[in-house]
Amino acid sequence: YHIEPTFRFWVGGPEKMPDEDTALLRTVRALGYRKYLLEPFPFQFDTTAPVLGGAPVDEGALTSSTQLTFAWVAATDAGVGVVTYEYQLAADPSFATVVTSGTLPATQEMTTLTGADGLTWYLRIRATDALGNTSGFSDASDGIRVDTTAPTVVAILPSTLGPTTATAVDFGVFFSEPVFGFGDAGDLTVNVTGSVTYTTVSVTQVSTTSYTATVAGIAGEGSLTIQAVAGAGVDLAGNAS
Repeated sequence: YHIEPTFRFWVGGPEKMPDEDTALLRTVRALGYRKYLLEPFPFQFDTTAPVLGGAPVDEGALTSSTQLTFAWVAATDAGVGVVTYEYQLAADPSFATVVTSGTLPATQEMTTLTGADGLTWYLRIRATDALGNTSGFSDASDGIRVDTTAPTVVAILPSTLGPTTATAVDFGVFFSEPVFGFGDAGDLTVNVTGSVTYTTVSVTQVSTTSYTATVAGIAGEGSLTIQAVAGAGVDLAGNAS
């Protein structure tokens, strides 16, 4: 709201001023000014805090990058206008321990911060206007987990240790975490020694962490092993095996 006290303008000495005995006029007389500017002068009062546009938004549930980008809808202020945002980054939605904090200009409605691997990160903000009125903190963002660890093959186990006369052998392929995109014959390398040959390789998914690779049409004498090709599968965060 606004208070606009209205005054008048005099030219001359104190003898030309009105006779009212007010504190203002007494002060002006005591100063002995020759000119008194008492025109309308607006005093702006604003005790209302800015209104936030909601919680910050992250880039998803999982990321393979430690650089986390958050964005939010601009806050509004009916008075003097928003000038800054304060942000807090924490690894828990209650913000019991704030890891990173800072201040941004009101023109900036996003920020990129660093979050450590293996944790889920949350951001909250609040806005301050030009007179220092500050909103409460927003709700926390919904959380984004940082996972920079690539999945690995923890074991490849043949269905038989041999020697064998079987013309087809199954191999169990086990990953350290769920992977996706693994399952083509080209995702495996078959190594043979001696006179061993084979005709086909196929892969069947058992679960998101285990697969069965079948090498068929085996003939000859020697050994046969398989290995997973690097990068054949990726985890939920996009890390390649």
